[in-house]
Amino acid sequence: MSSRSPRIGLLGQFGIGNLGNEASLEAMVGALRRRLSTAELLCISDRVGTASVALGLKTLPIRASLNPANWAGLVDRVLLGFPSRLANIGHALATTRRLDAVIVPGTGAFDDFGERPTGLPYDWLRWCCAARLNGKPVAFASVGAGPIRNKLSRAFMTTAARWATYRSFRDTPSLDFMREAGAAKQHDAVYPDLAFLLPAPAAPVSPGGAQPAVAVGVMAYYGWSEQRDHGVYQRYVETMSDYVVWLLETGRRVRFVIGAASDEGAVADVRARVLARAPHLSGGLFPFEAARDLHELMAQFSGVDIAVVTRFHNVVAALRVGLPVISAGYAQKNATLLGDVGLGEFSCDVEECGLDWLRERTERLISEREEKAAAVRARVAAYGEALDAQCDRLVALLGRAR
Repeated sequence: MSSRSPRIGLLGQFGIGNLGNEASLEAMVGALRRRLSTAELLCISDRVGTASVALGLKTLPIRASLNPANWAGLVDRVLLGFPSRLANIGHALATTRRLDAVIVPGTGAFDDFGERPTGLPYDWLRWCCAARLNGKPVAFASVGAGPIRNKLSRAFMTTAARWATYRSFRDTPSLDFMREAGAAKQHDAVYPDLAFLLPAPAAPVSPGGAQPAVAVGVMAYYGWSEQRDHGVYQRYVETMSDYVVWLLETGRRVRFVIGAASDEGAVADVRARVLARAPHLSGGLFPFEAARDLHELMAQFSGVDIAVVTRFHNVVAALRVGLPVISAGYAQKNATLLGDVGLGEFSCDVEECGLDWLRERTERLISEREEKAAAVRARVAAYGEALDAQCDRLVALLGRAR
């Protein structure tokens, strides 16, 4: 093994305002720095995110840039983007040649939620191909997988996964999905979501009181496809608004939380409908503060009794502080995680769960809060131990590659 400090590229969708993605990056950086203190870590992403800035990471573009205003951009448009695709391949080849390894830290790497084939699916294929040609290992660590509904996206993503040196998945359905697609091997394993490596806030979760407080995680949800379905969004806003009004009418206090910057508009829409219907109950609403990272989100969860959320990393952040959760989620990952911590009965599909279901589950979870919270804390402690073991495996992989 060379005595030179390793150079590791951390590849992913960072800088898009998604708190979960930033948390995954932060968790992996922390784990690597604890084990490889001299390593040079580079973020490969199209945008500079809050985590990369806070962690002092240099950011390299995931795609080469052709200026659309000059002759190169004109030629690219005339040739239907073929020059930019060649430039992107060359950029990935040149970048991976200078690295010792590429790691994709967490996130829903192998699904096509809101993605077209030429976006993230093609990015995975291109970078895995470039690393393979340069003889550099690629590791997908604790990633989510499935569904991949577009056939071309599925071909790109499964090929990229097969070319990777290391794959681990954040739950068993993700691993099963990739095995059925022929893109996982026998030794591939399941490790929890990387965000469980982040430290929980020092303040304990508040005990139940005369006026229980509920965190409501609202999402700008428009359906699975990249094409925004405003009908789906409107129905979602109406359901969440009706639910919040019911919480206030029954004496509960409500704190709105988000999981991405894009969710702030959804909070505004839900809040406006609530205040229009029940202005006399506005005192039951906490002032809304948009969390800038998962640490701030966990701190917000620490001041309530239960959480009712849609985004996956809202579920993760709540569980990390020992908070029982109800999920109205848009993918299997929410249900799988809640089932693993003993909350399987408190998960439903966001487009199917109605007001009656939310009411009934809320009453049950508040009454069973202490018992459920104890089970959550025990399971989350085990997650941290498993993730430490995975990080040791990744460092060993890097040592063999250099």
